[in-house]
Amino acid sequence: MRFLAALASAFVALALVAGSAGVPAASAAKAPESPPKLMGSMAAFLFMLGGWTCVASPKSDDTTYTMYISVAPHNTVQIADRGNGTQSVGYFGFDAVAKVWYWTSVDNDGGWAAQTSPNRQDFTGTMQTRSASFPLRTAMRHLTDTKYQIVSQEQIDGTWVTNSNVTCTKN
Repeated sequence: MRFLAALASAFVALALVAGSAGVPAASAAKAPESPPKLMGSMAAFLFMLGGWTCVASPKSDDTTYTMYISVAPHNTVQIADRGNGTQSVGYFGFDAVAKVWYWTSVDNDGGWAAQTSPNRQDFTGTMQTRSASFPLRTAMRHLTDTKYQIVSQEQIDGTWVTNSNVTCTKN
């Protein structure tokens, strides 16, 4: 749970920093832009748009949360989730030049995570909490268009430990 919150939140921080540079001032003569769309490789994630209910295994009161996924600028998706006292936001996208998928987030507890993937399913990167920084890996599995699974592991003292196994179902 801590991982997902950190992951989703780091997405927002990255987008805010990247999106604020070089933005022209609004002009009365300029027509409004159309809403962003998912194109190319990102179009495969259209099924994810909308609301989801996520449950971590084993199930308990603090492991159920809601997630909302929407199209964001620059051919990315924004992921916002909320659980018992935890909120996070992040971004998922594809860098066509580097040919790498990225997933980053930041949470309301000050944690963040940033990961990349060559295949949009198996991510590796780093997670930072208030007290520690450690390697992180995440497997994202598209089970059906209404269900997917995210399993994440953190490396502690050289050993990979599962920190979350979450199944999300579309609302």
